[in-house]
Amino acid sequence: MWKLNPKKIEADLQKIVQKTLEDKMPEMRRRMDKVSDILYRAATTKRPMINAVGPGIAPIAVTGSKAKLAKMGARRISNPDALFGVPVRTGNLQRSIKRKTEQDKNKILVRVWADEEQAPYAKDMEYGTPTVAARPFLRPALDLNKTLIEKIIKQ
Repeated sequence: MWKLNPKKIEADLQKIVQKTLEDKMPEMRRRMDKVSDILYRAATTKRPMINAVGPGIAPIAVTGSKAKLAKMGARRISNPDALFGVPVRTGNLQRSIKRKTEQDKNKILVRVWADEEQAPYAKDMEYGTPTVAARPFLRPALDLNKTLIEKIIKQ
């Protein structure tokens, strides 16, 4: 009499799944490298600059000649109303953005981050402080590219 062996069935299924993962991993790695590149490029795009007066939390954009701007005490800042882009004054924050794609047997992990040793104020720019409005650059990079990333992964 023939009898079902659930452990044998489970082991066979696991082998099939593992083989499928191994076959698809190189293609998924290429796709995730593409995702990493998209996020990195979006996160390192320079935010537009404006002339502004007023406190850090609520600057007011102003225009005029250099002399007029100097008289008003205007300063160049990254536009807090821009939809995305990294705030750039010295370029240090922009250079601190790193990316890495890691792979093990069953998963691929894409990381895009700002190196806090190189730019310790990165978190303050992303989330803001009590006195300075947030100027996020990593979250919008993901939010604005979410549909494209999903399309790449599901191909």
